[in-house]
Amino acid sequence: MNEHGSTNLMQRPRHLLTTIAVLVACVPVLAEEPFTLNGDAQAGKPLYQTHCADCHGERAQGDGSWAGAYQPPPSDLTREGLGAERLFIATRDGGMAVGMRATMPAFRHTLDEQSIHDVVAYIKSLDQ
Repeated sequence: MNEHGSTNLMQRPRHLLTTIAVLVACVPVLAEEPFTLNGDAQAGKPLYQTHCADCHGERAQGDGSWAGAYQPPPSDLTREGLGAERLFIATRDGGMAVGMRATMPAFRHTLDEQSIHDVVAYIKSLDQ
């Protein structure tokens, strides 16, 4: 305290700015809605055949005609535990975005969001 009984006025703005920065950093996390797959598997099938099958194979098991060109080979997209949200992000932003292979390209400039939902719905339909 100073001679007038108050805390240092220079510290208040720093504390306030720190508090504001923490709150702003939390807003995207708090506002994020849970992922919902809104795709049509039938619409996704031809897109999958065009953009994915050469590497991942007809049944998305990582055995496409180009699979041998990659080391490690493309992922088996039907494996247990590989959720729709992770597939969606990997397709949109590339494999590295979700800790998968760096050779998996991002398709966000090739396919719109709905088309990516459709491709993922098709892949998930192969699990059944």
